[in-house]
Order: sequence, then C-alpha cells, then structure tokens
Amino acid sequence: MLLAQPARDRWTPLHPSTPFLSRITEVPVDTVMLDNAGHYPLEEPGLQQMQDAVAGFVTAHTA
Repeated sequence: MLLAQPARDRWTPLHPSTPFLSRITEVPVDTVMLDNAGHYPLEEPGLQQMQDAVAGFVTAHTA
C-alpha cells in the first residue's frame, strides 16, 4: 500500500492516516510526502513526485 501524502494538504493531513497504516501488516506500506503539493496534486512538483512514487513502489514490490 502506498500513501502519497501531499505535504501541504490542509484538508487531510498525515496524522489521521498514521494509526490506520500502522495496523496493516500483511502487505508492504510506504508513505511518500509530496513536497509543495496541496490536497489534489495536479501541479508540479507534486504530480511528478506522485508519478515517481507510484512507479518506484510498483517496481520495488513486483516480481
């Protein structure tokens, strides 16, 4: 499971997700902070960071 968390997300900050993610033990869990990105990261650099995070996660966790 990958959480790509926008660092400047004032609607849904990271702290509500942390307790939920800490209970997941059956699959890998990674959190990536998207620098300078708001709640819906359509602009750069957040969009590219999210694309890179997804690609890296899939590469790291698939055979």
